Amino acid sequence: MLSTNLFRSASSLVRPMVMSAAAPAISAALRRGLATASSRLRAPTANDISNLQDLVSNVLVGDKDDLSHYNNDWLRTRTGHSNVVLRPKTTLEVSKAVKYCNDNFIPISVQGGNTGLVGGSVPVNNEVVLSLERLNKILSVNTADSIATCESGVVLQNLMDELENYNLMPPYDIGSKAQCLVGGNVATNAGGLRLLRYGSLRGTILGLEVVTAEGKILDLMRALRKDNTGYDLKQLFIGSEGTLGIVTKVAMLCYPIPRFSQAALLRVSSFNEVIRLLSVAKASLGEALSAFEYFDGQCVKCLQMNGFNDLLKNLPPGRRSEEQDYYALVEVNGNNAHNIELKIHNFVEEAESHGGVPVEGMLSHDIQQEKDLWKIRENIPVALNREGVLHKYDVSLPVSAMDDLVRHVRREFHRREEIRRVVGYGHVGDGNLHLNVVSDPTVHYSTPIHKELDTEIYEYTKDMRGSIAGEHGLGTLKRDKIFYSKPALAVDYMKQMKNLFDPHGILNPGKVLPDTIPPESQLP
Repeated sequence: MLSTNLFRSASSLVRPMVMSAAAPAISAALRRGLATASSRLRAPTANDISNLQDLVSNVLVGDKDDLSHYNNDWLRTRTGHSNVVLRPKTTLEVSKAVKYCNDNFIPISVQGGNTGLVGGSVPVNNEVVLSLERLNKILSVNTADSIATCESGVVLQNLMDELENYNLMPPYDIGSKAQCLVGGNVATNAGGLRLLRYGSLRGTILGLEVVTAEGKILDLMRALRKDNTGYDLKQLFIGSEGTLGIVTKVAMLCYPIPRFSQAALLRVSSFNEVIRLLSVAKASLGEALSAFEYFDGQCVKCLQMNGFNDLLKNLPPGRRSEEQDYYALVEVNGNNAHNIELKIHNFVEEAESHGGVPVEGMLSHDIQQEKDLWKIRENIPVALNREGVLHKYDVSLPVSAMDDLVRHVRREFHRREEIRRVVGYGHVGDGNLHLNVVSDPTVHYSTPIHKELDTEIYEYTKDMRGSIAGEHGLGTLKRDKIFYSKPALAVDYMKQMKNLFDPHGILNPGKVLPDTIPPESQLP
């Protein structure tokens, strides 16, 4: 165990004053919004369903099958009314089904593992659901180039298990890996725990196969590390949440599994000290640093109160209130056990001697201990979900502003009886904050207090020139909030791009982009 006296109280974080950029002038055409074909979209008829059954090898229909899984999102906050679920087995089946729907103005809700948190994976109304779950083949593993090729319906955990046979791993790891599908990860540009070391999927996805809204099969599967021939079209589909095309195959760059890994769970007494720990970790650990997560004392309190006390045996006992405790989970890996242990001990010594951050905590000594430390971080959202209605905010900010936002929300809402808890945790190594607010059941996404939360959090994020969607996407929940992060002119170009790729508007209608662009005076 790493143990020293805790650092005395640190100075509070000062919020920097950053003026938001002025919105560009908006033309009359922008004010009116671009014309779309959405008014022509219609629900499938019995004849349509019969025709689709001829095109797709597996079709579920509401009067015979239970479609609740496909109509409800993970948080159970969004419910669609689809009566038809298409479960194609091949890219060709996807192509035929999409062409039929496009020709007949039938909207499609594209669905992966349905683990999204912003309503992007379930139908808005009565669209046809196109589930990718049966496109589940791992096609090849090229060990010479470290490239895995698979269909988009492969479960991430299954891909991890297969790659382990080749001593390889995907470039990302997320909490929902047992349920999420690779295609959905690409469509939402999933981040996760390894982004600090390996970067985002935009740099590690080397090839895609995409079915366009017209049913054409677009082959972008060259899977080259370098290719400067024209525009890199695959980047348009990464993070587009299925609104521009349907990803059916993926080629991704993989990495050797480190032979040794070690984690340290450290407690400090202020978020300033978390930031100093991060600076020391980057300088002293270098490329051996694979993850740097943080969570605050309120997260620990929530774990204690919701059945996770057994996980907390590895935590050093808190000496202050939960408002003053912060925890950093640091993972280091490499191919030499002695070097890894030496690096992490040197990091702690460096933090104390030069960073001025006395810490205490737990250092893992085997794989099971490391997993136990990670379970603390991974079960925070589970504990929060048990406590009440969960309002999840996924924002990217300058690291120095992350805890300031959490404290700001606590100050503004601590007297509201409906609010039970406000916590902060996330990927501090890349500035991605998961700010979670737990309320009683009377508060839902259409009540005034939720709208107040949105305004407070998104206004702050805009002032810090941050992003309101760090890794979860926009879906239906945030599509009208996009102007907090993007100027109207950028949104206009996005809408033109959507109209180019999907002129009938059949792919995931009501998601990602707002229906119209408001007048400049009404923009955030």
